[in-house]
Amino acid sequence: MSCLKRKRVIATAIQYLYILRNDGWRIAETFYWPSLGITVWGYVSTWTNQGTGGLFNFLGPIILWEATAQGIIAIAINMIDELNASSIVSLFSTPLSIREWALASVPTSLLTSCLVATYCSLLAWLLFGYNPLSMGWPLLPIAINLFGFGVAIGLACTALLLRVGLRIKSLMYMLSWCLFPLAGAFYPVDMLPQWLQAITHCLPLCHLFDIVRAQNMAMYIAIYKLGVATALTTLYLAFSFCLLAYAFRKTLNHGLARLTY
Repeated sequence: MSCLKRKRVIATAIQYLYILRNDGWRIAETFYWPSLGITVWGYVSTWTNQGTGGLFNFLGPIILWEATAQGIIAIAINMIDELNASSIVSLFSTPLSIREWALASVPTSLLTSCLVATYCSLLAWLLFGYNPLSMGWPLLPIAINLFGFGVAIGLACTALLLRVGLRIKSLMYMLSWCLFPLAGAFYPVDMLPQWLQAITHCLPLCHLFDIVRAQNMAMYIAIYKLGVATALTTLYLAFSFCLLAYAFRKTLNHGLARLTY
């Protein structure tokens, strides 16, 4: 971190981790929705795909998506907490930069995603005997790419919060599930209208979930799709960091205090 101060990033990250640990309602909400998704989709897939491997097609994607969605929320909710507490002015009156704040928010998102993924995997194993590790070697790069894309979306939501304020705080919940139909998690994106397919292929999600759904995909095809997804994830991450920095500069020109009203 050349122009970034490691101590400021670590101190801010620890602050958000302590807030997460002491907020019982947030912890309960973090695990409630994944529990509901695993249970409902698990029994639906068992009923509609008896003996046809439906659990693989439904539970694997829903575990990965729940972890991604909660990671998105964990990024944006840090800024919402600052706005709700009217502490954003005092926060950025310190030497802390917006880039340092963004990096400090990543550990909270990573911890939330890992906990949700572990919890959902355990729940899927207890209820349905499904082991996500059966996906094999692609699981790790897929999870890393999904987490990276989740961080990018979370930072983009934070940028909008800085420009508009708390009026759009529900957007972080809406946006994650608005992307879900475009992800191709449960079905090939070829089933979508042509104009939607053009959008989905610009997202890393469809390339990643293609690998999850295809149990017998050739190695070279899987590597190619992972390469495309990684390139797109990197692009979205770079764009979201630039968008956040731009939104912060514009907000500074109009005054951070207006966001607390």
